[in-house]
Amino acid sequence: MSLLMFVRRSSLFISLLFLFINASAQDIQFNIHDKNMREFIDLEQKLGGKLFVGKDDFVIPEGMSAPLTYKRKESGIPDLVVTYTFTSKDSLIDGISYEWELSNFEQLPKKQLLGLQQAMIKKHQVLADQLHQRIGEGRKSGNLNDLHKMNVKGGLRSSEYWKPNDTLMVDLFALFSNYKDEEPPIFAGPKNTISVFVSKSAKPVNPVTGAAALDKAMKNFNEFVVKLSQGDEDGAKTLISLQIRDRMTAPMLKTIKSLIKSEPFNLYDYDAVLLNKVSYLIIDYAYANDNAEPAQVVRATFDNTGLIIAMQLRTRQK
Repeated sequence: MSLLMFVRRSSLFISLLFLFINASAQDIQFNIHDKNMREFIDLEQKLGGKLFVGKDDFVIPEGMSAPLTYKRKESGIPDLVVTYTFTSKDSLIDGISYEWELSNFEQLPKKQLLGLQQAMIKKHQVLADQLHQRIGEGRKSGNLNDLHKMNVKGGLRSSEYWKPNDTLMVDLFALFSNYKDEEPPIFAGPKNTISVFVSKSAKPVNPVTGAAALDKAMKNFNEFVVKLSQGDEDGAKTLISLQIRDRMTAPMLKTIKSLIKSEPFNLYDYDAVLLNKVSYLIIDYAYANDNAEPAQVVRATFDNTGLIIAMQLRTRQK
């Protein structure tokens, strides 16, 4: 791709587009203290938000209700997915995440057109400008200036963190990558994402996604598959997170066994996900004899000890 292609538009079109995107940036809510979920349900109805069921399972910490997620229509970029976390006792808001990411609607990641990536980068800049106007400059890392980085390992990324006061934190993050790492054991696919996280709690600690964590997860995953294939259900359960181990029944393990072939796996893609301020490592495994664009992947979610907390078979849509 030629990474810088600018088509001159009429000034009226640009102005209208900017106003549209800027207006959507105003919908990021900072005033979450002592706010009830009912207020945000009403807000979503006014903004045209529709209840949305994502592909990933939520792990719900004690004292929290199951999160509510809404999808808002966007033009030219992925639809906005907004997730609200709130207490089970009185439905008080604990945090809100805003995410523009195609993987919310795709089975497997794939390379995107430059035009879409440029539109998302512009959206990120509008969000950053809006946040700067409202809460000032944050602590920055990286930028989205060098589009060539989208084609190299690590991708084009930017993050900014604010702590306007002792009870509020805001995170803005963006990553754009066309890079596909095909050196075992890591097979990382393309990723295009923008996210804003608002919380009245301290900044969550990101999970370790380095080589040691990936190796530990791969070891536990492979051992789990082997033990299942050998009929050692008790042994397989030792690789399940303590958060769900007692609820993992023999029929559940048999179902998992029927869905997974007893073959070697490669790590196809991985990411960190924040669910209710708890960070988890998510890894997509592809069968080793599959091609670079696998028909199926097994998605496993790991807790901070490297044990499996969720598993899902994902099939590429033809």
